[in-house]
Amino acid sequence: MNKAFVKEQEEGQPYCPRCKSLGESVGKTTLDALLKPDARRQLAETASFCSFPTCSVAYFDAFDRTADVSDLVKSVYPKDAQAPICPCFGLTIEDIEADIDEGTPQRVRAHRAKAQSPEAKCSVLAANGKSCIPEVQKCYMRLLGAVLLFATLLSSTDAAELRGEIRDAESQQLVAARLMIQHADGRWFFAKSADPRGSAVVLDRERSKTSVEKHTCLTAHPFVAELPAGKYTLTIERGKEYLTETREIEVKDQPSEVRINLRRWINMAERRWFSGDTHVHRPVEELIAPMLAEDVNVVLPMTQWVTTSHTTPAVGNRSGVKSVSNQLVVADATHVIHPLNTEYELFTVGKKSHTLGAVLAINQQEPFELGAPPVAPIAQTAHKQGALLDLEKHSWPWSMMIVPVMNVDLFELSNNHIWRTEFAFSQWTIDTKLPYGNIETNAAGFTEWGWTDFGFQTYYTLLNCGFRLRPTAGTAFGVHPTPLGFGRVYVELPDGFRYADWIRGLDAGRSFVTTGPMLFAKFNGQPAGSKFQRTGDENSLCEVRGEITSIHPLDRIEVIVNGEIAQTLKSPANKPLGAAGLSTPLKIDVPVSASRSQWVVIRAFEQHSPGRFRFVHSSPVYFDVPGKPVRPRPEELKYVIGRIEQELARNKDLLNEAELDEYRSALKTYRALEPSDAAGK
Repeated sequence: MNKAFVKEQEEGQPYCPRCKSLGESVGKTTLDALLKPDARRQLAETASFCSFPTCSVAYFDAFDRTADVSDLVKSVYPKDAQAPICPCFGLTIEDIEADIDEGTPQRVRAHRAKAQSPEAKCSVLAANGKSCIPEVQKCYMRLLGAVLLFATLLSSTDAAELRGEIRDAESQQLVAARLMIQHADGRWFFAKSADPRGSAVVLDRERSKTSVEKHTCLTAHPFVAELPAGKYTLTIERGKEYLTETREIEVKDQPSEVRINLRRWINMAERRWFSGDTHVHRPVEELIAPMLAEDVNVVLPMTQWVTTSHTTPAVGNRSGVKSVSNQLVVADATHVIHPLNTEYELFTVGKKSHTLGAVLAINQQEPFELGAPPVAPIAQTAHKQGALLDLEKHSWPWSMMIVPVMNVDLFELSNNHIWRTEFAFSQWTIDTKLPYGNIETNAAGFTEWGWTDFGFQTYYTLLNCGFRLRPTAGTAFGVHPTPLGFGRVYVELPDGFRYADWIRGLDAGRSFVTTGPMLFAKFNGQPAGSKFQRTGDENSLCEVRGEITSIHPLDRIEVIVNGEIAQTLKSPANKPLGAAGLSTPLKIDVPVSASRSQWVVIRAFEQHSPGRFRFVHSSPVYFDVPGKPVRPRPEELKYVIGRIEQELARNKDLLNEAELDEYRSALKTYRALEPSDAAGK
């Protein structure tokens, strides 16, 4: 298999499809003994046990089919902390705690002798199909260590409770926010809500030493954290519209309090712009706090997630959700979750590891009863329901095929490999890198800019091929180390927020995508996404008026016309915007030719630390000349045709003729396009 198309987790390792923990392989006899018959029939002959205590998955197989804790014939440890650690002889946590209280491991020692006898049946009765001796020892040492640590803390009085409040600096109202707590020695700690009416949701993800996201999303209530003595850095953020607040504190032996005031630098709702994250992987019940803390107005979780070919969401739903309604979950008047959305992310074909790609359907009204491939019936069903199809990432194997075959609606200009922390996927799909456009790489592979630019230029290539995809943004929050809405799409709603209007605005391209700056632009007095019909023989102008606002100075503004940089404004004005933030006026005249159709976008970049940046990117506006459509450059057309030809060859022995015909149909569509000449006509 092409190395560009491997699963993002390490191949060959059984990772739980829900919590991403490494599973323990389990044989047939254990599965037969512990699973209810209906659940057992859904799994392969062998499977893996997810030992993460709070994960609802009990077992999963190589095809990401799952059996939940509710599918077990009895409670098992560690899913139920009260269940016996040893199912043969009944040793429990309480027995181990009693040994520790009495100062001698008599019960643990007696159990070890029994567990080594012929009567021991842990290889069948234990949830992981293994001897319980290692787990008993580990549990004993952990509990003993906790007792000793607690005794040390009591004797040295070096731990205390930190209570705090996060408020809006102007209104002094409590606000939801994201809180990071890091000890001076590098350890991370997580807060809880101090109010029973509040909630706190933790994200604890570490992709590498430099790609770490450990935070708590808190609703608008006081918080509390139990912290050992020492010095800490508190970092508090609230989405894109507030300034980051950092506080250095020292915890001693007495309870302490902290009050943080967050300053807003811009109010997008007052300007009638509302944000969304169209690719989320977290249970709906765990999204209210992050949505409010990150101030994301529309959240679209993939409650239907299929990773095996020819499998329907009802059979192979990796998200673990048994049923889901299409009714909005409303946090308040401007923050909602649409819970019924589907991702087909296919890593397995015919019981063989073979990646096809991913596509999202958002705003569904009914669950899909279709597997993939083929993909055209899914597209027809989705569009009939008013759902929008999102390409997700541009470099998946099937991406160039599904755009024409599925009539894809959305393109993630900020996808789930673009993070607040450092870029980590330098080698992922490196073999699909555009051979044109000077995509930046280094010895490790893609740079962060190289990956982002690869996405931009693929988007421009598809626009030049005539596919008017609208831009969007998705983080896959819950899977990757990134906050909800780090990359987000803002939609303009002049009449105020309504979810249905937001979806219509997204579909119309009345939007921009950002990881930082904000873009307010009109094109000849009309919003982004507009289409202008050109008549006559005289060239004209596209007058871009408005402003770009940002926290940090803009490095450059660029005007893109038919995929090429037409103008660059280096070190633009960056005038102060009130008490915080900067504003750069837009007064740009873009020549528009009468001899060919053109599209125009505006993008801008904030420079951060070396090699890091934040960007904003508008939707296109179109200037259509009848009978003279936009044409792809020869190198663009060669690239998309080559991608399809490669996939036809790669899939010929795994897909049937009807499924291969979708690739042939896409190939025919691209081959029918006429490339532009040297003058770009």
